[in-house]
Amino acid sequence: MEFCEKLYAYPGVSLFLSVTSTDKETETKRIDSVKIPDLFDVRNKALENIVEAGFNKNPFDQRLMLICTPVLNDNIDEAAEIYEWAIKRNMPVIVAPTMVSGK
Repeated sequence: MEFCEKLYAYPGVSLFLSVTSTDKETETKRIDSVKIPDLFDVRNKALENIVEAGFNKNPFDQRLMLICTPVLNDNIDEAAEIYEWAIKRNMPVIVAPTMVSGK
């Protein structure tokens, strides 16, 4: 929490936080859970701390945005719910259906 408060003290700092699923199993498949096994829980706690620090309190000074991308078959049913949840809490959201490229 202290770190988030220090970040908030700098007016030029804005944060983007990736939220592609609210389901722990779905999100864990998407992230490198080998390096950080509890990253889902860490992300959720970070979001709580960021909000508590005030990053989403001023609708005229957006300093917190969520990003829900890529939207794929495993999270397509959640994308609209994530968007609605965040907008109601003064957090703009990028939702981008994308396609996998490369090998």
